[in-house]
Amino acid sequence: KEYDQAREVCVKMLADFPELFNTHQLLGRTSFEEGKWEQCIPHFKTYLELATSEQGRAQQSKVLDPSRAVFAAYGWLAESHFELEQYDEAVQYCRLALEFNFDRPKTHSNLAGALYKQDKFDEAATHWRKSLELDPDNPDTHFKLGGALYKLGKDDETAKHWREALRLKPDWKDVRYK
Repeated sequence: KEYDQAREVCVKMLADFPELFNTHQLLGRTSFEEGKWEQCIPHFKTYLELATSEQGRAQQSKVLDPSRAVFAAYGWLAESHFELEQYDEAVQYCRLALEFNFDRPKTHSNLAGALYKQDKFDEAATHWRKSLELDPDNPDTHFKLGGALYKLGKDDETAKHWREALRLKPDWKDVRYK
């Protein structure tokens, strides 16, 4: 119900002021939180188009750190495309997010997941390793890195990461069966 109310307010605002880029971001985020991937993508793209325009940059210069909002929009676009199994687009938006130098484990992990789906196991492993540098106690990342290493035939490293995933999450059945 809260999302419906937020969406209604945003739609009314955009009807009168379509250039309100932050409203596009909010509308995209509302759809994103509801898992409505196809609905959020056009709003994030419009947000990025408006926010990165000359006028948008001038307006955002009054904000504490506008690059974080753009970084977040790229991340949400990447996740949305991943959920829609559009891995080329997911990779594209993850790479754009990483250009902002906000080294977040989730961004590297999302990029790795999309690369893995494209059978680019070596590059996926590189980004899962980077994610683990930033968040070494994440059992999901250890498990996924182990899967990429398995595909690359690196059995010793695979076992090491699957054991670590199990150590971090002892009741995890997926790892126990490996």
